[in-house]
Amino acid sequence: MIALGPSGLPTIQALGLHNGGLIAFLVAKQSEQLVLRQDTVRGLNRYFYEVTPRLCGQFITLMHYRWEVILRESAILGLLGVATLGFYIDSAFEEIRFDRAVLLIIVTALLNIGVYCGPC
Repeated sequence: MIALGPSGLPTIQALGLHNGGLIAFLVAKQSEQLVLRQDTVRGLNRYFYEVTPRLCGQFITLMHYRWEVILRESAILGLLGVATLGFYIDSAFEEIRFDRAVLLIIVTALLNIGVYCGPC
């Protein structure tokens, strides 16, 4: 935060680093359980043509899950004062602008519904 100043950029970088590490750890755990064929090529070709296609589904699932968690947490953290969607909802209630608050709550609900029903 010292290098980037008080903005949303340090938060974005911290979330990206945290979620990237978490997803990498979980995908690596999945790759340890793979049973690889012995008669295929070695090296990078084995990685790109045998390991990656098998892990792609789990990777995409984890990416969607973490995106959904970040979306929900952004609303919660905003109520604590971080400038996210929840912050603007809380500010609208403080300014007695219920129309804006209701609109933002509806947008938040539609985003969460879109996350759950998007791949359906």
